[in-house]
Amino acid sequence: MALAVLPASQAQEASFKGLGHLPGGAFDSKGYSVSAEGSVVVGESSSSSGDEAFLWTEGGGMIGLGDLPGGAFASRADAVSADGGIVAGQSASANGTEAFVWTDANGMVGIGDLPGGFFFSRATAMTADGVVVVGESNGDKGFEAFRWTKDDGMMGLGDLPGGFFYSQAYSISPDGRVIGGISQSENGPEAFRWTVEEGMVGLGDLPGGTYFSVVYSASASGDVLAGWGQSDDGIEAFRWTEESGMVGLGDLPGSFFHSVALAVSSDGSAVVGYSEAEPQGYRAFLWTEEGGMRSIQEMLEDDYGLNLSGWKLSLAYEISDDGTTIVGYGRNPSGQTEAWRATGLQLSVSTPSAPEPAPLALTSHPNPARTSARLSFTLPVPGSFTLDVYDALGRRITSVSREASAREAAIDLSTSVWPSGRYLVRLQAGEHSERHTFTVAR
Repeated sequence: MALAVLPASQAQEASFKGLGHLPGGAFDSKGYSVSAEGSVVVGESSSSSGDEAFLWTEGGGMIGLGDLPGGAFASRADAVSADGGIVAGQSASANGTEAFVWTDANGMVGIGDLPGGFFFSRATAMTADGVVVVGESNGDKGFEAFRWTKDDGMMGLGDLPGGFFYSQAYSISPDGRVIGGISQSENGPEAFRWTVEEGMVGLGDLPGGTYFSVVYSASASGDVLAGWGQSDDGIEAFRWTEESGMVGLGDLPGSFFHSVALAVSSDGSAVVGYSEAEPQGYRAFLWTEEGGMRSIQEMLEDDYGLNLSGWKLSLAYEISDDGTTIVGYGRNPSGQTEAWRATGLQLSVSTPSAPEPAPLALTSHPNPARTSARLSFTLPVPGSFTLDVYDALGRRITSVSREASAREAAIDLSTSVWPSGRYLVRLQAGEHSERHTFTVAR
């Protein structure tokens, strides 16, 4: 799928807007994420209660999402589902800093943390349907990237071999198959790509400079990742693919070399972030293979004829799946920090055929189970599979090997005589494997 900016004559609907701020407190807001078609923006703003997560729409403006009960008032929203109906982020709760999921029906609900260590978790990204949330938590080994679902709870993703134990997850592909972030490897802080099949794999770093790299965003397929690393020139945004590896994207003109990629478009062809462009300071950028790195503010003014007089667009945090909307924050004409949204960026997009559903989408119901549990999954193709269940001590409780005549399959297990506790399920089908945990409670 190719993505390119059209001439201004073909982009009459482009618009730019500051999103304002929540009532009370200082004038301060930051936009961090946007829904698939660009109509919903989430982030944080100063309100009469304190720093508060917000949700913005064209019709409803900016509304505060509150915070978790207990502790000081503080929350921020870092991710939103494709339809704008589910929000994830972090808040201060009675336990400490805690990741949350927000919906209009249930409000803000804390999702806990990993066992052990001090209480801490924060959510940084979610799948398009809002079912899977990723972030970081503090567990018995230290700070660890996590993957959370309502059914399975919070699962640690481990870390890269070597060095001290440490990992953080910052991104997940819309289908949930690929997670990206940073971990401590034997070389130093290193970007990783995690999948169910391969686990956590280090991606290396840019040539030269101190060894450091981190992934902040993933394309729809998870085959294109973006972030930043240390190169010979300095801190530099990169775009990673399996074919080309990690490639630096340069920076905006200025005496100080510095650029950071914060998001990549769904097809992987466009990257947004910020770069140091003295004497203006940080400037939001858009990078494409055809045009290289450009100031978003200059692009909006020169290509689309928009009047941004007095504004300074500092950071671009997210680009919508359809590529037409970019959100971030900067300085408004009054010198205040304000979230902004540029939309109607008419982009030429050719949509590829839809990818095959992720294989081995293993789930259990109910969870917790009492006397029985149904394990449901999707096979790559109809055929043989093996399902093993282990208790918390690693002892295999049961093993089932069968032939399935369809891709969708399920196994019913009797758990009536199993002791209460956590159980690990391992499913193997050809070269594909997946793990799942569930609880037996009575």
